[in-house]
Amino acid sequence: MTSAGRVLLGKRNGLLNGRVTRATESTVASGRRSKGCSSGTGANRMEDVAKSRRAFVAQLASENREFYGSPDGRGLLNVIELTFDHHWVYLYELVQNALDVRATSISIRTGEGGDALVFQHNGTRSLDEEDVEGLSKVFRSTKGARSVGFMGIGFKSVFIRFHEARISGWDWKFRYEITRVIGEQFGDVQRDFLGAVKPLCHRHGG
Repeated sequence: MTSAGRVLLGKRNGLLNGRVTRATESTVASGRRSKGCSSGTGANRMEDVAKSRRAFVAQLASENREFYGSPDGRGLLNVIELTFDHHWVYLYELVQNALDVRATSISIRTGEGGDALVFQHNGTRSLDEEDVEGLSKVFRSTKGARSVGFMGIGFKSVFIRFHEARISGWDWKFRYEITRVIGEQFGDVQRDFLGAVKPLCHRHGG
């Protein structure tokens, strides 16, 4: 299958020996390596696209950090945990996203010693800035009201099962990463979903 879109879900959420765990970044082979948020071909084109992607992603992350870091924004992020009570619903959401871009072939496999899931498809409709913005927000989506993922919620289901999602394809290469924090009042372990709306360019070689 010729892959157009790829999502790698890394490191299942969980506790290890009673301590909060956070996965380290690891390299996943994806054929051609590229700079920044670009996976394009051709040195000049790749650099131009990478620069544009980096600027867009940085600006979007900054705007989302400011809004979703506020009390009102945090309240919206709580919807993620309240909406998905089934840990496997993210597979349905990913398949639906692939169908939305007219994919006819889908591949799902494990990676990184079983700690990651790699989802690939051959969708023909490219991912644009509006789509990335939709993936990066809650209660904003580029889909119609009858589509799965309306309001930008559907994709966030991956963070109920995994703490990191890396997306590549169509000259994009970025990731989302959530952490776990210890509650100040009761000392309970809580997911910090701010990372689910802050796209980040892959680290060099990632």
